[in-house]
Amino acid sequence: MAATLTVALAGCADTPEPSVGVDAGQAVIDTRSLVEEDLADLVAEVEEEHDGIAGVAVSFREGEAAAGIPGDSSAWSTLKVPIAIAAAQHGMASESQINAAVSTSDNAAATQLWNSLGSELEAAHAVELVMWRAGGPGNVRHAVTHYAGGPFGNSVWKLEPQARFATQLPCIEDADEVYDAMGEIAEWQEDGIGKVRGARFKGGWSAEKIEGGTYTYTYRQFGSVPAGEGIIGLAVIAHPADGSHETATDMLGELATGVEELVESGVIEPAEECSAR
Repeated sequence: MAATLTVALAGCADTPEPSVGVDAGQAVIDTRSLVEEDLADLVAEVEEEHDGIAGVAVSFREGEAAAGIPGDSSAWSTLKVPIAIAAAQHGMASESQINAAVSTSDNAAATQLWNSLGSELEAAHAVELVMWRAGGPGNVRHAVTHYAGGPFGNSVWKLEPQARFATQLPCIEDADEVYDAMGEIAEWQEDGIGKVRGARFKGGWSAEKIEGGTYTYTYRQFGSVPAGEGIIGLAVIAHPADGSHETATDMLGELATGVEELVESGVIEPAEECSAR
């Protein structure tokens, strides 16, 4: 974000020049607002066409912008990315395990990586540390405490921090193999963000209990998408009213395509990779 600078010009006390920092800050706010308006229109179109609810978040040069639902339901298999990174940082992950957990979303491989980090709470702490350091906090420890015996995928990881996390992936320590695996997703999972050329992503899906005691279907993805000479972070989620994976896939695909068009038109510019915000 731009630092606030005060420009003082001698002899101009009666007609002070505007602050450079204020102008720059206002420009950032205006740009983010415009992006959020475009994202809101995109979400509304997708929800109307498919009779479901959806959300999208992007992390780009001016920060984060989001529309629709915030993604405060379970992270499911998207959590396998920070799990694999944490295991790699602890020297406990083989290339084959990473590829299986990320590229094909193999639950057994992901569980092996998780277990290599110690007890449930030790593993949760290690994964959360990876997430926090890259600006993408989640509640992994809360999940393993309140869902005893349940999957680590019950952790909540909202769309905006997921998108921000994605912009940091190229620079996270010992994340190279994981990031490479995100670019080699199994063909049968290459939908949604995977339809964007050069994207590196991970998805997660499952039936899920929501408020009111009914079950709906969740499909979500996050990852990096090429933008000019850099990337943006993108996270999307869909809860189709018909509860089908097919409809959820269509919804994520249209969200990703809509964001890609905003990137190509120059509305969304590349993020500052590895920058602290």
